[in-house]
Formats: sequence, C-alpha cells, structure tokens
Amino acid sequence: MAGSAKIAARASEHATGDRHAETIDRRIGRRVTHGILDLSKIEAGKMPLTLETFEITAMIRELTTAIEPVVRKNGNTLTTELDPTLGTMYADAVKTRQILFNLLSNAAKFTTNGHVTLLVRRATVGTAAFIEFVVVDTGVGLHQEQTQKLFRPFVQADASVSRKYGGTGLGLALVWRFCQMMGGEVSVSSRPGHGSAFVVSVPERVVPSADPEISHAA
Repeated sequence: MAGSAKIAARASEHATGDRHAETIDRRIGRRVTHGILDLSKIEAGKMPLTLETFEITAMIRELTTAIEPVVRKNGNTLTTELDPTLGTMYADAVKTRQILFNLLSNAAKFTTNGHVTLLVRRATVGTAAFIEFVVVDTGVGLHQEQTQKLFRPFVQADASVSRKYGGTGLGLALVWRFCQMMGGEVSVSSRPGHGSAFVVSVPERVVPSADPEISHAA
C-alpha cells in the first residue's frame, strides 16, 4: 500500500508539473501572438494611440509592482530613481508602460544576481521638453554589432542568445515602434560583461496628429 501511495504521489507531482509547463507555454504563446498582432497593426497603420494626461510617478509605482517578481526571478534587485519634479505627461499611458515593462523584462532576463535600475527624469532639447526613462542593468552586455540588430522584429543579438535565453525578438521591436508613434526615440549603450543602458525619450506632451487612429482620453 505504501508503495502504491508513493507511486500515486509521484504521478500527481508529474501531472502538476506538466500542467504548470502547459500554463507557461500558453502564456508565452499568447504573448508572442499579441506581439505579432501589434506589429502587424503598426505596419498597417492601424495601431491606435490613446493620448491622456497621467501622473508619471503613479504609473511607475504601478509598473514596478508588476515587474518586481520578474526581476527577482534571477536573483536581481530593482531600484528606481525618480526626479521629484516629474509631475504629469500627455502621452499614451498604456504604451509607455509597455515600453518600460519590455525594457525591464529584457534587463532582468540577461542579468543574474545583479541590479536593474530605472531612472526617470526631465530633459530638454532646445525648447522641447521630454521625459527620459533610463533602464540600466549589470548583465551580460553586448558587442556594438549586436546592438545594431536589437530593434528588428524576430531578431536576437545572435543565435547563441536565442538558444541560452529564449525569447522571440519582439519586445524591443515594439519598444522602438511605440517610441516612434509618440514622437520619441530609444538608444542603447552596452559593453560585454559590463551590462547595458537603454534610454527612452518621449515628449512631455505628445503632439496630436490628424491621424484618425489617434484618440484622446477624457
């Protein structure tokens, strides 16, 4: 009887593990599908912007609560440094959060027992006001030629990265496109073994265009 109980317990553990793996696979599948759909909509000019005024600090708090478990998974710590004068910005809040979530997830994936830092500050270029979001990690880093491929859809830095870390190469492609849609830009600096720093600049007030796909929240 005892032997039968152990066999049954083992079978239950395997079944639970299989269900957990299937759940993860489904989540990854949904993420990939959503990413492909988003890119397709952008390329077709059918991805809408919803512009609204929102508190930057409140958005960052909400974001860090969601991303903290992802960062901790590889034994990393997350630090935020926020300019106390941030206030509000007028942009697409959902896409701004998605940009930062993708960058922080990417940083956490390529960093183990290290640090991921999010800095948010105001910046001025000429007379134009921007909000800068900087994501810095102490991870594996990249060669210059690898950084040139980062924002292409379905492209990893190289084949070895895909084999070791997984991923589809969609996250950073969406970051680049969402930045473009809001009149912003993204850049990266990195050195192998010394981590990476991604800098996203989004206008403090995204200028509405005549595009019918752009709406304005009340």
